[in-house]
Amino acid sequence: MLYIPLMQMPESSMKIIRDMEPLRFALRGHGNPMDWQADVRAALAEVAPEQPIANLRSMQSIVRQTTQNARLSLWLIGLFAALALLLAAAGLYAVMAVAVAAREREFGVRMALGAAPSRLLRLVLRGGLLQIAAGLALGVAAAWLVARAVSQILMTLIGRAGALDPLVMLGVAVVLLLAGLLACLLPAWRAARVAPMRALRGE
Repeated sequence: MLYIPLMQMPESSMKIIRDMEPLRFALRGHGNPMDWQADVRAALAEVAPEQPIANLRSMQSIVRQTTQNARLSLWLIGLFAALALLLAAAGLYAVMAVAVAAREREFGVRMALGAAPSRLLRLVLRGGLLQIAAGLALGVAAAWLVARAVSQILMTLIGRAGALDPLVMLGVAVVLLLAGLLACLLPAWRAARVAPMRALRGE
């Protein structure tokens, strides 16, 4: 991008620029820009009567139109990320529910021998949280490696690297941890409420 004072531009070059692309001017002021339209047109008509105004817009509308595709892409990415989180939580719940159902007799024996329901609750939650912690450790390591690769690509293309955001990564890890904890709660609560006699008769 090259900035040249208009007074230094030859008329032949200005004609080419006008034919290829309309000139754009920016006005800075206070209040609602749309309230100035009449005053801007009157002031321009006073100093340059032959200069038409084709399109008078606020900078906010220009930014909104320019970033429309990017905002739509980010909205879709967020939607798919939420669906992926929901599927991961549902899968974790299914795994924990099957594990609790398979150990129902063990939990019944434990309760018959005097184990408190809170102890079974902690036992199931500990197993689920260990799986979540292992998954988060692998996920954070993979995300860090991908972010470093993307940062190097950005540095090569635009001279700027900013793909790795520790706060975002921490926030995502916390959200995933909470989702996994919620997915483990119902199976753990079910394990804590196993009736010992029913579990022992099940075999």
